[in-house]
Amino acid sequence: MAYSSSAVKLHATNALHAVAVRTLRTLAHYTDCSRQRSQTGHALAAALQRHWQTPHYRQLVRRSLTAADRALLQAWWQGQQPLPTPQALDLWRWQAPWPTLEQLSSEQRLAALGLVVPIRTTTGRTVVLINDTSRWLRRTPPLPPTPVAASLQALFQAVVALLAACANTPQPRQAAGLALHIAQSAGWLADRLNQWRITPRGRVWLHSPIAEQQRLLHQQLITCNPPARGLVAWRSPDWAALFADLERLMEAQAQRRSMDVAALLHDHPAWNGLPAAQQIRLVHGWLRTVLQPAGVVSLAKGWLFWHGWQQLAAQAPAFDGLRLPKRAALPAALQVWGLTWGMATSHGWRITQASVAAALANGLDLSSFWQPIDQWYAERPALIQALIAKLQATPPLRLRRITLLEGSPEAVASAHANWQIQAYLQPGFDQAQRVVCQGAEQVVAKVLGLHATPTPRLDTQTSIQIMALRIATQHLPSHRLAFNQQAQRLLAELSFEQRCIIDDDWERLQLSDAPQPLATSQSLAVGQQPRAQITVEQARQTCRQAINNQQSVTVRYYTPAEHRITTRTIRPLELTSTGMRGWCELRQQERAFRFDRILAIDLNSS
Repeated sequence: MAYSSSAVKLHATNALHAVAVRTLRTLAHYTDCSRQRSQTGHALAAALQRHWQTPHYRQLVRRSLTAADRALLQAWWQGQQPLPTPQALDLWRWQAPWPTLEQLSSEQRLAALGLVVPIRTTTGRTVVLINDTSRWLRRTPPLPPTPVAASLQALFQAVVALLAACANTPQPRQAAGLALHIAQSAGWLADRLNQWRITPRGRVWLHSPIAEQQRLLHQQLITCNPPARGLVAWRSPDWAALFADLERLMEAQAQRRSMDVAALLHDHPAWNGLPAAQQIRLVHGWLRTVLQPAGVVSLAKGWLFWHGWQQLAAQAPAFDGLRLPKRAALPAALQVWGLTWGMATSHGWRITQASVAAALANGLDLSSFWQPIDQWYAERPALIQALIAKLQATPPLRLRRITLLEGSPEAVASAHANWQIQAYLQPGFDQAQRVVCQGAEQVVAKVLGLHATPTPRLDTQTSIQIMALRIATQHLPSHRLAFNQQAQRLLAELSFEQRCIIDDDWERLQLSDAPQPLATSQSLAVGQQPRAQITVEQARQTCRQAINNQQSVTVRYYTPAEHRITTRTIRPLELTSTGMRGWCELRQQERAFRFDRILAIDLNSS
């Protein structure tokens, strides 16, 4: 027998003003609504009503409710089951301690999320349904189960298949030097994938089935937003025949050079955990310090990229050959390679399909094609191994919190046009969202007059663990790599301000262990204040220039913990709103530095 369908349904404006203030505080806690400590009941009710209209609240409700919760809410709405008693929904009794949403029953979970609440009336207490929060939920389908995220290697294979399909259609040659264009496409693609992984669209993309990932990749790479240059290289099948003949030889030598192309192909397990900026710097540093002095940048970009696709057991895209410049720094083995298999040009040699065919007609054996390259790689500089070791020493994982600026498309576009915060905003999932750069939340909130989430306090246990790991790296050099990785995992979860606190404590500990003043340090007298020779903006611009040019800087840095000025050489890695994160050669560790404590700064040549 069905119950009476006379369940009371009220609008949130009318219902929340009749709810006890202790219940309102409980609702604010479970729905992630920020409130002030001395906020009145009417102000808190108005804040809850505004918060319940945001996408964040709706995503929280859809993510928290189960199928049984939805069925119970539907039965209440249609009058098939009676509403619970007010005593069963006394939310204010849960404050010590707060149970999680998963620990609550279906009735309590619906009440904690603001779908049904107890109110006070002239005749006593009663339970009502919130009209505007329940209506959209009943009309919204439940979220599908989250599938297992596909590996990045599977995504690259999907990209290879997609771009190979685009290359099957013959296209006229767009420009010379397609090997360079292919290398630029590879760098653009790797950078694009890493940018997607930290955006709302990227999270949806990574958790989609592989067929949906291919569709989204096709839409993003081909239909909607192709790069200005690079993708034209995928549409030239002129060299497919040449590399089909060389495929057998390349596969036999794949394992020998796998570490050399790890940075370009995401082959190393630690590569995916690096920020995109560090990945680009490692690739550019490898090409600049190893290959450019030998004058084989064009060769390396074309050959390494084609060779790397063989690591994925996929069909390699075609390009127009390799160019060797005639320079004094060109190794002798590569000069022999150009003379034997190449065609002479005004700038050096060019190895093309026609030149290889002519060499084969003169009696050369194709099996000796890669012998000069093998000889050159056998004599490669030791700097390659040093860069590979640097890549291996980086933490394998990195967590990053994302802050979204949401609103109407017009309001969000107007905020993005503000010159004070334009550099701190990135495109979001749609026109009504922007991603706030990490560490710039307080600046954006201050400019727009919004309430920013306060920075959480530093956990004492975390600080002690990081200190212990840093001390262990000094006393146990054989386990330095493992200790550094554990410390980096802990530091990745902290904000920039919290890192500065830990670094100040570490400076105090270092100076207490070594009472002799360093040659690069200067103690200040009691009452003497440091004098800065530059402004905060000048320090920020110099650090940004050092990051763009991959240079180190020498700074005079003030440490308030010991009232001391030290001179350090720093390699900046990342800028924040109040400082920078970089490698300190004085301490041989990654440290955080505040701009307002930098007294002087100079760019170094390297």
